[in-house]
Amino acid sequence: MLPMQVLSTFLLLALAGCTSASSGTGGPAPGSDAWYETASPEKIANYFRSQCVTYGYLPGTPEMAECIGKEASAAKQTHVARSAAIAAATAGY
Repeated sequence: MLPMQVLSTFLLLALAGCTSASSGTGGPAPGSDAWYETASPEKIANYFRSQCVTYGYLPGTPEMAECIGKEASAAKQTHVARSAAIAAATAGY
């Protein structure tokens, strides 16, 4: 049986992926497993591009390209870590 803290962490991580603000189209929340599995590369790039615009980067600049790369990389690392935590919490079931 799993300790209560591990089970609580698993539930919070699972819910975080399901209940985040969606992209406004009724689809999966950006960053969720379902979003990465279903979103086109263009949609993913556009999501990170819009984040970088809010930071003040100008479209078409090398700084924008660097920002998109950093944002995508950071989000992917978070996604991988969340998936690994869920897999570890559910191992043996």
